[in-house]
Amino acid sequence: MDARNNDFDFDFTPIGQAIKKARTSQGMTREQLARYREPLKEQVTELLKERRRLYRKEPESERIGEINEALKEARKKIKLTIQIEQHSLEIEARLRQAEELEHTDSRSRHREKQISERS
Repeated sequence: MDARNNDFDFDFTPIGQAIKKARTSQGMTREQLARYREPLKEQVTELLKERRRLYRKEPESERIGEINEALKEARKKIKLTIQIEQHSLEIEARLRQAEELEHTDSRSRHREKQISERS
């Protein structure tokens, strides 16, 4: 991990709650979440280009600070959408495992019942 990030403790809760609310109220899929993330990535790329140009031509520009703030917010949202997507996949995998286990248990109980009826 980057040592610079160790000094900060960001609270992603408000952003996460907003995205979660939007996702649940709109029934947002992972694909829609990825489409939401794409413009953010493009925004980050454009902001980085602008900041790089300013660092070279106007290193004292106040716009650099504004860009840095915008970059922070966009990167937080990108990171959060990725985390939501990954968490969604993990939950689906756990649900499948639970369903498989339930199905296996159901078949075992059914076999036991048949065996006990034959006896």
